[in-house]
Amino acid sequence: MQTPQWIDLSGLKAVEWYSPDDLTVTVQAGITIGELQAVLAENQQYWPFFAPDDTVLADFLATDGPGLEAGLLGFPRDWVL
Repeated sequence: MQTPQWIDLSGLKAVEWYSPDDLTVTVQAGITIGELQAVLAENQQYWPFFAPDDTVLADFLATDGPGLEAGLLGFPRDWVL
């Protein structure tokens, strides 16, 4: 059995571009859900899926697991361009 390999994304946390009027944000893969929520909250916006604040966005999207929100919102990857 192979040992899983992990990539450290902690240095990739920048918000590259954010357009609140278009509801569009471009972020780097290492940003956490909490950090993303803080950026979006400045304009009364939010990431609609539940995850602990310390969850890395790349990890969350990689699992793409259906949460309780899936019936209403679809899957997380449906929200990513």
